[in-house]
Amino acid sequence: MRRRRGIVIDERARVPFALVGVVLLVGSATLAATMQSRDPPDASDPAVDAAMEEATAATGVALRTAIERAARESALSPVTARADTAAGEVLDPDSPFRDALRLRIYVHARRQLGLIDERGRGVRASAGLPATPNASALRRAKRRVHVAPAGPNGTALRVRIENVSVVARREGAVVGRERFTPTLVVRTPVLALHRRVERFEKRLGAAPTDPGLARRLTGRLFVAAWARGYAQYGGAPVENVVANRHVELLANGALLAEQRAAFGDSDPAGRRARLWATARVGLIDLLAGATSGRQWAREVLAAAKRARPATGTGEPPYARRAEAPGVADRLTVGVNRTADAAFVDLFGGNASGIVRSVYSASVRPITDVEQTGTSGSLAAVSPGPGWGLVETERRSYATASGSGNASLGSPRGWHELVGYRRQVTVTHVVRREWEKGKRTRGTSAKRVDRYDVELAMVGRHARSKFAPRRGIRTVHERGEGPLSGPNLADLRNRTIARVVEARGGPDALAKRAVTGGLDRSPATVRGERPPELRRWLYRDLVRLRERVRAVSTRVRRGEVGTFEATPAATLATKLRERRASLVDAPATYGAVADKARAAVRAAYLDLVLARLDRRAGERQRRRTAFENVLARAGGPSAGRLDAIVSTVAGDDPPDEKDRTAGLELRVDAAPSYLPLGGVPGGRLPPAGETRTEHPLVARNVNVFTVPYGDAADLLTDGLFRTDRTSLRSAAGTLDAADAALGEGNRSLADRRTRLRDAVRSANDRLRAGVRAVLQEEGVGDSPAHRRRIVDRGLSSWESPEAHARAFRNGSAARALARVAVGESRAGVRRDWLRTRLETNLTRSLQSSEVRPAEPVVERTARATRRVTKRELKRALASEGERASREALGRWANETFEVLPAGMPVAPAPGYWYATTNVWAVTVRGEYARFSVRARHGSPTQPGGSLVYVRENRTATLDYDEDGEAERLGRTERIAFEVETAVVVVVPPGRRGVGDVDGNADERSPGWPRAGPERGGE
Repeated sequence: MRRRRGIVIDERARVPFALVGVVLLVGSATLAATMQSRDPPDASDPAVDAAMEEATAATGVALRTAIERAARESALSPVTARADTAAGEVLDPDSPFRDALRLRIYVHARRQLGLIDERGRGVRASAGLPATPNASALRRAKRRVHVAPAGPNGTALRVRIENVSVVARREGAVVGRERFTPTLVVRTPVLALHRRVERFEKRLGAAPTDPGLARRLTGRLFVAAWARGYAQYGGAPVENVVANRHVELLANGALLAEQRAAFGDSDPAGRRARLWATARVGLIDLLAGATSGRQWAREVLAAAKRARPATGTGEPPYARRAEAPGVADRLTVGVNRTADAAFVDLFGGNASGIVRSVYSASVRPITDVEQTGTSGSLAAVSPGPGWGLVETERRSYATASGSGNASLGSPRGWHELVGYRRQVTVTHVVRREWEKGKRTRGTSAKRVDRYDVELAMVGRHARSKFAPRRGIRTVHERGEGPLSGPNLADLRNRTIARVVEARGGPDALAKRAVTGGLDRSPATVRGERPPELRRWLYRDLVRLRERVRAVSTRVRRGEVGTFEATPAATLATKLRERRASLVDAPATYGAVADKARAAVRAAYLDLVLARLDRRAGERQRRRTAFENVLARAGGPSAGRLDAIVSTVAGDDPPDEKDRTAGLELRVDAAPSYLPLGGVPGGRLPPAGETRTEHPLVARNVNVFTVPYGDAADLLTDGLFRTDRTSLRSAAGTLDAADAALGEGNRSLADRRTRLRDAVRSANDRLRAGVRAVLQEEGVGDSPAHRRRIVDRGLSSWESPEAHARAFRNGSAARALARVAVGESRAGVRRDWLRTRLETNLTRSLQSSEVRPAEPVVERTARATRRVTKRELKRALASEGERASREALGRWANETFEVLPAGMPVAPAPGYWYATTNVWAVTVRGEYARFSVRARHGSPTQPGGSLVYVRENRTATLDYDEDGEAERLGRTERIAFEVETAVVVVVPPGRRGVGDVDGNADERSPGWPRAGPERGGE
């Protein structure tokens, strides 16, 4: 009986010559087989053995050929989604490519094995696998094939096929049969290529917070937007901080970088196209972008085909790190005008009451009453038998005599101010009337009570709820302390005058102590204050105010722009930590003035902290409103935006290393550069396509446009009506309209006139508020005089828009204070008047009465942009490049520079520490064809290569050999979608940051679908 044997060497130590040839030919392929069964003939037959061994050896070449063909077919038509067919259902939906490769290997292996026909000495040997006439057989066939990466870097393919059969026949009769499971290692990187492309796709679909396209594009957008935003803030002629042309350029740069990360190479034509597009985008930025989408697409694709090497980085200047700060850089936020507002509240309100309370004491009487004797009786004595009592009248009166001082000792916490000793006599008289028949008789009785009374007035210094509780060393010593003031030295005399004498004097108080009518409630006695006390406290508090103003914190600019940071809370925490040193209360007060100073300082800090706490408490409401604004703009949630900002602010992770390093790959994409414009049919695969393609579509929404409108109103605490806009926005638009009217335009002139009237009306209301403050401070003899003072103070500014800016930035308050102090006869301080005017203007600017109607501002802004662009295009058409540069400089610098943009982070002018803007960016794209070529060698093809292709195609397989290929699945294009957002934060003032061209919602041709145009589009 024949025993099982291996195909490498049998029990006779004989190596078949045919097998040696196969091993030499295959080289790197490894063939290992396990004999599972063989039908044993009755006796050993050398002819049968030789035929079967040669057929078995031939299976190695056949299977290797089948594997290579299946790999090429799988790479050219990779199944990325299974078909809704019987064959497609065989594939695992989670791994359709691998399962399709297994089926293709099986079908090709069966075909190649069917070609084996070894003959000799009348014996014919063949090899084969079971047929697959239906889906059930196909499923069993898939289970026979096992694939896995092989080789040190995973660029080879290990395949194991179960139960390959070899059959020997003589004259049609089976004379030998065996089954074995060969394992082959073939040098084909099909799995490695698929894994690389899958990784590429995964990175294209990753979130902005994960490594991949979205994160890479977001980082580039942030760098570009911050560079362009700060250039705009500095006065550069930037209409669009983030335009779709920038999104396209940066997206393609990010795609090429992702190609390098995934494959070690990027499409060379794409690199050439990006170099051309970089220069072209720079020119379009200069000339305000007058290129149609289709024209742009034709030009950029033509540039990709030019056969010249791609040199340089291809990065636009603003896509690289510039001098402008970034999202991770720190912004300093100080207490600033919050300190001024609290100062005005204190000195304009309760400061005097706080000082009075310190210079006062609570005074109350205490007594000691001792009865020393009684004479007489009040008992009723009847006149005789039969008399009845009908009426009783009682009367008492007290007299006080004597003099002298008393010392009773003071209750804990009190001290004696003055004491008296008196003798009090209380006489009680009772008159009774008696009746007997018609006769009446009266009787009287008297009792005299004598008392010794000691009476004292005790006082306790009033407890201030602001000043820390400390003793006052010289509280009753006149001439001590920083002002050599009276302290509370006159408290005894004031107590006698304002409490004792006011309540009737010592005798009256002594009598009431006996009779029970004494008022024992505390009375407040106010001491004398130094005349220069208020001035001294004012100067001291000014110094404290400046210290508090200087307290600041540093927060990331990105966190400020998303309303995630709460600088007010941090500032409040810092002030609370420093409160003791800022109040500066000594262990023992040297004088009452020192306690008054500490009380005023503490009260001031409480007001500052209360304001900071209110601002910090508004964060959640502002945050919610910010989320609503983002949602309306189609942007990410505020939480996701926070994550994006944090990711951009962090360090970029290194690109993930691939185990197939060393594999030489080349990327070839169609189009190599994805343009936003439509590409005419026929220029992209597949051949014969007539529909226009949109390889890339984009939408970017500038959240806070010009003017802000209701988006900003959601973030300004509901203080303003939604049909109003800020005076800053109105003044900036009016400036731009003035600049644009150099050539004259009737429509713009009319709109400018209406806007000028609105700004002038707002200024008039602010002027009226200034005059009211001057009147309250005693400045000016009459309304006409105060009007002249205001006119003189504002004489440095001529136009209504200049007045509006001066009111907003504090320069008007400083000028008005300077003039008013010179005109005042009341001795008002310039610092006080300036601070009060600034605070009053800050509050007034929040009123809807000084906010022009939004439609008036918006219509003027639109007309201004229209006239400016028309003039620029006229210059371009008539004079050429030189004139275009001159026109751009004159019109853009004079017009667009003053159009306001962005959203003040703190809407009240006094608390404005930054301007932010947000762009919600969505990019969708797909490659019509994307291929990766891997160069590899083999004994039969030393310079061979494998091409992996992704495009829209149906993947088929004729598994039942009926001549018609069945649908197995489909190959899909590589597509992607990026949803991200960009936040830019600039300092307060100037023009802010944002798009000022009037197109807040920029959508590319073909939006929202990338790829071929659908019917009806």
